[in-house]
Amino acid sequence: MKRSLTLLITLTAVLLLTACNAAVPSPTAPTTTAPTVDTTTATTVETTVPTTTTTTPTEASTATVIFSTDVASFSLDLPREWIGHYAVRETEDTVTFFELQNHQQNGQGKLFSIRFIPEDAYHEDMYPSYRELSRFDGFIVVAYFPTDVQFDMELMEPYTAMQAQIDDILTTFCRTEAPANG
Repeated sequence: MKRSLTLLITLTAVLLLTACNAAVPSPTAPTTTAPTVDTTTATTVETTVPTTTTTTPTEASTATVIFSTDVASFSLDLPREWIGHYAVRETEDTVTFFELQNHQQNGQGKLFSIRFIPEDAYHEDMYPSYRELSRFDGFIVVAYFPTDVQFDMELMEPYTAMQAQIDDILTTFCRTEAPANG
């Protein structure tokens, strides 16, 4: 089952790169380990995340990573320096990204979340700080951001370095055609 899921995710990543990137990339399929947060126990667990990278000069410093909710799957191009330095919590309709050191030390470190909201449940003042990313099949996809301090002062530098890259990362949002659990 795990092997089939890994194969499905890898194939989806290849198709996704073809659909989302205007340039024809030269894909490879390295596997990296990205920590995720187990929502039932609120502890960090290691999960293997297949990634597909491109070799075009402007994208050589990024890795395309696929994430899934019950609603849909999507990809983001994460800077390579994020690999091993972020944690992810995937729930039914939301994927939340954390700076790993702050998250492990104090449960903070939230950088941003991506949520798939049914159009009939959406209202513009749902979050004090958010950005609409996409609309599809009756859903509105938003990225929302913490409005409070999410780091300890001694761990401010890694958090703020990652935070400064969020806008560029969100421009790479691409929804996959395959449903997450379908």
